[in-house]
Amino acid sequence: MRWAIVLAAAFLIVGCESQQEDAAEQSAATAKTVKSPEPKPGESVRKMFAAGRFYPAEAAKLSKEVKKHISSAGKVKIPGRTVALVAPHASLVYSGHVAGHAYASVAGKSYDTVVILGSHAPGEGVSILDVDWYKTPFGYVKVDRETVKKLLEHTYYDYEPGRHRDHAIEIQVPFLQEALKPGFKIIALATNDACADFAHKIGHDLAHALEGKKVLLVASTDLSHYPPYESAKEIDGKIIDSWKELDGLFVVEREKSLMKEYAGTRELHCVMCGKAAVAIAIEAAKHLGADSIDILKYANSGDIPQGDKKEVVGYAAAAIYKKEDKVEKTVELSKEAQDYLLKVARSAIAEATGGQKAPEIEEESEELKAKLGVFVTLYKNGALRGCIGCFESDKTLPRTVAKYAVFSAMNDTRFDRMKAAELKDIKIKISVLSAPGKIDSTDEIEIGKHGIWICDPDSGRSGTYLPEVATEMNWNKEQFLTSCCRDKAGLPGDCWKKGNVEIYTYTTQIFGEK
Repeated sequence: MRWAIVLAAAFLIVGCESQQEDAAEQSAATAKTVKSPEPKPGESVRKMFAAGRFYPAEAAKLSKEVKKHISSAGKVKIPGRTVALVAPHASLVYSGHVAGHAYASVAGKSYDTVVILGSHAPGEGVSILDVDWYKTPFGYVKVDRETVKKLLEHTYYDYEPGRHRDHAIEIQVPFLQEALKPGFKIIALATNDACADFAHKIGHDLAHALEGKKVLLVASTDLSHYPPYESAKEIDGKIIDSWKELDGLFVVEREKSLMKEYAGTRELHCVMCGKAAVAIAIEAAKHLGADSIDILKYANSGDIPQGDKKEVVGYAAAAIYKKEDKVEKTVELSKEAQDYLLKVARSAIAEATGGQKAPEIEEESEELKAKLGVFVTLYKNGALRGCIGCFESDKTLPRTVAKYAVFSAMNDTRFDRMKAAELKDIKIKISVLSAPGKIDSTDEIEIGKHGIWICDPDSGRSGTYLPEVATEMNWNKEQFLTSCCRDKAGLPGDCWKKGNVEIYTYTTQIFGEK
């Protein structure tokens, strides 16, 4: 029966479809755009091996299938920075809907390097793909040869081309091309069962070679092979629970113990075919800062309409991540503190424009001792007259407010320096900022609640809009982001859609003079 699963999957993928379906598909879906330049003459390419058997060889059909599996998972939210995924590798007919949950969790995100670990190919040690490009029906993906060379310096790594004819690795690449922002490179590692015993060492070496890069690890594995449906659910549940310990060696030992515990189960051939891949990914992810795991989906081949519950293969999707505090931090200053900060701002401007010396700042209350970012906005007869601020400060709130009140009055280059006679016509507004937090997706931005800060690390340019700007301008999210890029940061308006910029959000408490 186990061969029937593979053969049935191949038939379903490459079997004939009606001319009407073909025509509709071609009109609805064109071939995927190549995500990177094509190889230059003389550059080496790892060509497709599993296309047409485990997934469609035609770009339009493959795109339709992969998109369907990712979109059917819905929005999968991970409360932190995803460092590794566990995804199955059977044909798309059987496990694509499970893999879709893994890739939905990183949809739209950007990474420098993606490391795919598979453990189907026999051989010693870890074979690392040492070519220039990887090809799928969607086009070419660049291999991170800089890191490959670092890894080949370790005696446990080599390159054996034959070990990379492995569908467990290959089937992950189209999902990555569909889900992630373009520009990532890949590393393909073929492991074996023996590697699981050295997961800690291999994971450490891998993480060390990847330092300084934004990395995603993908452990390719299916679960129990060929037991009856109910037995598979029980066994798979236990091995999945072992992942939650985030201990690669514990996972390896648990897999061995489960094989012994269920030795009498009919047709149980293995508990987890990619145990080395999972163990190494867990250890490398921990070295890269991961501290949490979410199990995103479980199913087996008996769960699809054409599945046979007598003998099944199990599948699971998981995300391993560095947990981040996603609780919105807001500022809540008392009315007394607000009034005092407004007085400080007016006194500081009066002194700067030639008036009497401002009184000494008092910081008796704990809330005034807070060291937070502020923006001080000045209005003259209802029109903007100046606005300057900061995202963080090493000074207490009154001292920060005094500093940026003066800067807004005297140093905003859009306006002339303020004169003392103007102060009577000025109204002051203060925005106290929460600490900015980097976001993984623009889906996290809430119009009217969040301010945005867009930074381009390559050029050093950055720009920000306070939360109220979008509301006042009646902008949607795209307009908010585009204007901030173009008009505040001096960057291309669509830079927020690309992987090279960083976007932060923050909240504000706003108060002002009546």
